[in-house]
Parts: sequence; structure tokens; C-alpha cells
Amino acid sequence: MTILNSPGNLSSVSNEMIFVVEDAKSLDPVTYPNYKYIADVYVDGELKARLRATPDPAYSFGRFDVSVILRDYVPAYGLSANYADGSVEYPINLDYTVKFGEEYGDTLYTNVLVDSERTCFRTYATRSFLTSDVVSNKENYIFSNRPFGDGIFITDHKVNKWNIVPYYTNVTGASVSYNFDDGEGNIVGAGGTFNYTDVGNVLQMNMGFQKLTTGYTDEEKESIRRLVFDVDDGLTTINYVTHYVCTRYTPLVLAWLNPYGAYESQSFGLVSKRTNEITRKDYAQLSYQMNSSGVISYDSDGVMYGSKKGYAATTKASMALTSHLLTDAEYTWLADLFSSPDVYFFSDTIDRWVPCTIQDNNYEYRTYKNSRLKTLQFTINYTDSYNSQYL
Repeated sequence: MTILNSPGNLSSVSNEMIFVVEDAKSLDPVTYPNYKYIADVYVDGELKARLRATPDPAYSFGRFDVSVILRDYVPAYGLSANYADGSVEYPINLDYTVKFGEEYGDTLYTNVLVDSERTCFRTYATRSFLTSDVVSNKENYIFSNRPFGDGIFITDHKVNKWNIVPYYTNVTGASVSYNFDDGEGNIVGAGGTFNYTDVGNVLQMNMGFQKLTTGYTDEEKESIRRLVFDVDDGLTTINYVTHYVCTRYTPLVLAWLNPYGAYESQSFGLVSKRTNEITRKDYAQLSYQMNSSGVISYDSDGVMYGSKKGYAATTKASMALTSHLLTDAEYTWLADLFSSPDVYFFSDTIDRWVPCTIQDNNYEYRTYKNSRLKTLQFTINYTDSYNSQYL
């Protein structure tokens, strides 16, 4: 038995992960009646599933898609947002082994061919990739399509508590160092470092201004104009610049799961308008009541009996957001927000991330050449502190 095709070690469980095997016995139905290929999928040394495949009619190969099994075992998604921690590492990949066998004449033969251990990831790659190895399409291992590099800036605001940037590498001992400066290269304050320790984990860094400037004086905070951080993992160096701008509006921060299986965030610093959609239930009652003496009355303690009375109300809250002026690269990046299955906004009122959904069903790509610089406007839906109350 021979393996003709196997998924790469950076494959996404959201795409097909196909093994193709071949055995000459499949061509001899007389000696080996009712021949079937067998694939046993192991995770952490335990058998999780046994797959059977009849030889395909064209080549008599056995074909197995193991992604449908491994999707249930990759680490679960979940935004890590403990503000006490400046960073958190969480697993994103899964090691697995496939052992191939065969079945014929109503007899099962296992472990005929044992494949080497492989790795898969919990990404949700789109079909635009011609390979299921999503991670290999990401250069420099900032696990985001967010623009970075010399001359590319992401607008943020000093009042922001959160600015999530995810990082991944395949080597240990990498570090991410950062410094603030006054916009002209003069460093302000002491800066700091995030350390990456475990291969296979995403390092979710909180680059929020409030978090990084703990211990800075008011004068130092006032003089800061941008944040610059480097990633040096021994493979490549990444320069990332965040410019701070003033706004008279309170920025709203969204976080979302991106195609690489990591969470990131961005602030929307122009006008945010909130709308409440209220669903009410009511009932009508008689305009009078009769007591035990047969006396009719139309009010009690100055309150009329008649007309309709509400007994339940459910509120769905919406927020219309407006971004700063976006570059072409930022428009392309924020498309990930609209396609993400998991989105949150940060509520300053309750100091928590709140799950939400994006109301808009389309995303129009804009470019400077065709549309000039333009803001992005869209609406999110959520329910925060509202409960139905039945009287």
C-alpha cells in the first residue's frame, strides 16, 4: 500500500484534507472480494474515527477526507480578553496520525501502512487559496491581513483600552519589543517586550495604549504620537507602526476571528449612532371593575383601569459605526471582519467584550484610484443588558 497524496502540515480543517492511497489488491476482486480501504484517524494516540472507502472506478484508489473528523478535535475558538494580562497564548493547531488498512472477504486488516504524525490548523480559509495550507500563505507570521511595514500606518486612539495583534512563529524564543516615540523618532518612556514561548500557539498581544503606558507620567503620555514594535524571530524582522490621532468622538473597538484562526481588533473613531428596536406585548382590559358589593368603579388610587397595558418588552440594540479614512490596504483587510463568524465589540459601560453580528450583508471594496479615500460605515446588532420582563 502506498500514499499517493497527503495534506500539508499547515492545512486548514475548514478545507478538504485528502489522503489518496493505492494497493494492487484493489484490482483483483476475485482474490480479494469486496475490497475496501481503511483509514484510522488518531489524535493523542487515541483512535477517533475509522473511515472506509471503496476503490474509485477510474483508478481503484482509496480517497479519504480527514478534515471532517479533525474539525471536532482542533482547539475551540474563543476570544481571550483578560485585561490583567498583557498577552496570552492559545493553541491553534492539532497533531494527528492516520493508519491505513484494508478489508476484504469480510475480514479487517489494520495498520498495514502507518503515516507519520501531521499537523492541522483551525483556520477558516476561503476558496481563493489554491491550497489548503492557509498558514503558508501568510508571510512574516503576524497572523493578520492588517497592513504593516515601513510607510504603512494603522490609525488608533490613545483612549483605547484594547488593540489586539496576533503573532505566530514556528521557532521558540521569539520576542516582540515595542517603544513609543514623539513622531520624530525620539523614544518616550521605557517600552517593553512580549515573549513567545510555545510553537503551535498564537500569541495574542494587547497593544492598547492604556495597557502599554501603565507607569508613564502624564507628560510622557501627552507627548506620545506613535507606537513602533519589532518582531525578531531569527527568520525575518517585522516593523509595525501605529499612529495616534485625536477625535472628538468616543471610539468603539471591534474584535473578530480572522481567517488564520486568531483574534484581532480595530477602533472606529468617528460618529457611532445607537438604535434600539423594541418589541412589546400588551393586553387590553375593561374600562371598569366591580367589587364584592356590585359597585362599578373606573379607577383605583387615581389610576384608570381601561385601555391597553404592556406586560413584556424585548430590546435589540444596534450601533452604526464609522471608520477613519481608509487606505486601499485597510479596505482589503477589513473585509475579514465582514466574513468573520465570530465578532465582538467592547462595551465601556460594563467593561466587557460583547458578542455581536454585522447587519450589513455586503462589502464594497474601494480603492483610492476609483473612490478616493473614504470612510467605512456599517451597523452591528447586539443585545446588551436588556431582558424581557413579564408582568
